Amino acid sequence: MQTSGAEHFVIQVHSKDDIVTIDKGMNWGSLGGMSGGPVFCWRHSGSLLLAELVGFTEYQERLDLMYLRAAKVINRDGTFT
Repeated sequence: MQTSGAEHFVIQVHSKDDIVTIDKGMNWGSLGGMSGGPVFCWRHSGSLLLAELVGFTEYQERLDLMYLRAAKVINRDGTFT
C-alpha cells in the first residue's frame, strides 16, 4: 500500500519481511524511534551533491506504515500551515 498527496507520502514498510544490516553485521529489528527523523533528497548542483531537507518521518508500528510529511508545511515555531 502507498498513497501520496502534495504534502505527504505514506508507504507500508513490511518490516517483518526485511532484515536491515548495519555496521559490523548488527541487525536493526524495529523502525520504532524513527518518528521525527529527517528525509533528504540528494540533488546535483554542478559538481556538488547537495542534501536538501524535504520532510520528516512518522512510523506507525502497529500498522507498519511510514508517513513522510513535507518540510514546507512546518513553520519555524513547530506549528503546521
